[in-house]
Amino acid sequence: MTQRDSQHDIVMPTTGYRGGSPPFSLPPTDPKNATLAEIWDAIERYTKGRDVPVEHLLPYRIDEHQYQELERQLSEDDFCRAKLRRDYFPREHLFILRLRMPSRIHAHFISKVNQEISRQLRGVEGSSSKFVQEIEFEASTEVIPSDPAYGRNDPDGSFRHNGEPFPGLITEIAYSRQGKRFKALAHSYILGSDLRVRAMISFDIPYKTNKNKAATVSVWRPKALQDDEGEAWTVTSEVVVFRNDNGRPNLDPKAGLRAHLTEFASANFCQSLDLKETVFISCDTLCALLEDAESTDDVQRHMAASQPRPVLRKRAMSDTSEE
Repeated sequence: MTQRDSQHDIVMPTTGYRGGSPPFSLPPTDPKNATLAEIWDAIERYTKGRDVPVEHLLPYRIDEHQYQELERQLSEDDFCRAKLRRDYFPREHLFILRLRMPSRIHAHFISKVNQEISRQLRGVEGSSSKFVQEIEFEASTEVIPSDPAYGRNDPDGSFRHNGEPFPGLITEIAYSRQGKRFKALAHSYILGSDLRVRAMISFDIPYKTNKNKAATVSVWRPKALQDDEGEAWTVTSEVVVFRNDNGRPNLDPKAGLRAHLTEFASANFCQSLDLKETVFISCDTLCALLEDAESTDDVQRHMAASQPRPVLRKRAMSDTSEE
């Protein structure tokens, strides 16, 4: 296995696995062993706006039985279904509540990226046009693995062909400190779906206050390796720095986010189709989208701080349901 490094492309093979989720770096907050009651207490505090961690991640150690019961309870709660995304990694007994996007910057940026991918798909013509017309973006969904050794996950976004049970391409975004979980997510999505998820795109962006402004996009794909026991599938990543540490875009015109149409559906589904087109978003465009997200956040914060509060007389909420 080799590691290739160039100005715009870094390929980093990871270790191969035949089953189970891979070892990986834990979130910034160390997970603790928890009871379901403690997890529900944390959810209740979050719904009331209290004790929300800066990372917007709540990691817990729970076993498979606890997880199944928690999933049953969460699925019966309308708020949890709509607002709480979660990941479970069975091998580590690690359950992560993703309370929401880490910031408005993340939400704005990933929304614009997904819109650009959708725009380029709509522009595909010729023999591939029917294929792309049946690809839909799903902002809120869950990915339940076909391999029970992997856990269920809620991606930030996904693109799924109408004829497929799994999304072909998934998008994820995080602050740089949270990006360590991307490796585990890529393994869970791709290997857990038995390769029917073809690629995961992850964005690793810095905190707004960081002096280092570098931001990266990674594309995670399946890769077959040969060892003494034969073929083993793993996941590799291609990492592109689209904004340098000085805040300027990577000027390499060939660098950026690149996804083939064949990565929007499973290999079996695409094998009889002549799909040659690619989706490409340059580093310059990605940098502009991120800068727009950051400036939009500045404007919103300034408006909220500068507008005077109206003088209003407010009644406390009644305990009765008659009002």
